[in-house]
Amino acid sequence: MQNRGNVFLIGFMGSGKTTIGRLLAQEMGRDFIDLDEMIERREGMSIENIFDAHGEAYFRRVEMSLLKKIVSKSRTIIALGGGTPTQDATWPLLRRNGVVVYLRCRVDELYRRLQDDNNRPLLRRVPPACRATALEQRLQRIEELLVLREPFYRRADFVVDSTSHQRPKDLAENVCALVREKI
Repeated sequence: MQNRGNVFLIGFMGSGKTTIGRLLAQEMGRDFIDLDEMIERREGMSIENIFDAHGEAYFRRVEMSLLKKIVSKSRTIIALGGGTPTQDATWPLLRRNGVVVYLRCRVDELYRRLQDDNNRPLLRRVPPACRATALEQRLQRIEELLVLREPFYRRADFVVDSTSHQRPKDLAENVCALVREKI
């Protein structure tokens, strides 16, 4: 199996893929790519606006097209979008080109991190009759999406708890220690 030495970080939105990815790249002396940021640059608009203007199916096609280009890089840390691993075509690309690390985060922590983030199209706020109702809907949506995505995330080579009370730098060092032997 060809392994280009890439490290792919997967997990739910808010799990720390970008934060840990940047620190991991620094720790390992490698380049870092955030797939969502790359999509936004290519399309010239935010992910939220891409969803609004073109829909999720279009976004997923752009995402897969760019993923196919960046997996050919070597020795790069790549943070994938939360939904990227749910596309079956993603997995052969990841397996052939590096190792996959799932940054697992508890629902309550995801909710805490995402409760006021209105730039996540899949967690869009419904105009609330009262704030509690909107927050409950957001928590329910996080739970629903996580249940759907967890089986895909579990395909990863390594699972790292990103909910822990470790500093992001310590989490990046832990990921580094795990992946060094595989790449």
